[in-house]
Amino acid sequence: MLRKLLSYLFPINIETVDSAFSGKIELNLHRGKLVLDTAHTNYSYGSLQRILLRGLQQIGTDRVRMMDNILVLGLAGGSVVRSLTEEIRCRGKITGVDIDPEMILLSKRVFHLDEIENLQIICADAYRFAKEDKSRYELIIVDVFQDDKIPPFVLRRSFSNILLQRLTRKGCILFNTICISQEDRLRNEKFIEQSRLLCHVKTMDDVNGTNQLIFLYK
Repeated sequence: MLRKLLSYLFPINIETVDSAFSGKIELNLHRGKLVLDTAHTNYSYGSLQRILLRGLQQIGTDRVRMMDNILVLGLAGGSVVRSLTEEIRCRGKITGVDIDPEMILLSKRVFHLDEIENLQIICADAYRFAKEDKSRYELIIVDVFQDDKIPPFVLRRSFSNILLQRLTRKGCILFNTICISQEDRLRNEKFIEQSRLLCHVKTMDDVNGTNQLIFLYK
């Protein structure tokens, strides 16, 4: 109880796990809640959950609730899955993909994602999975990071082309990006400009003061 009270003053580390993909994964108690962090950013159940929930609300909670097949690339601790199943009450199939086996183990052991009946968890590289998978999705959430960095492939036109092929008619891809520096802004502007040649694009800027959400609509 004391640790929980103190966590409203400052985050309290509960456990740290070394990962070949994510560096040090920290399980912290923050404002009375368990969150997953890496060295420089929140990975699950903190600001990230609020950011992606705003993205889902922008798409439309009623629309998302009725979706039959959703793909999450970059599952981490699975806070977006909790938003989908508990807040939006989505009962369709959700496939969560993460390259980091340590992250997946934590998501099951601490956050009990394996108890969510409509969730399938796959340990795989996001690019390779998307390229080899033949399923069709109404929504693809791309939340792929290495600590606070976006791997270069994520915002390349070749990856967007693959994901657009995986969408159903009128489907949507939601990209979560950190956009703080001038370099980040130029990177996103280039991606948005290229994407407009392929599909309809919308953005939500300055989400939580740090992130830009990019929506691609087929």
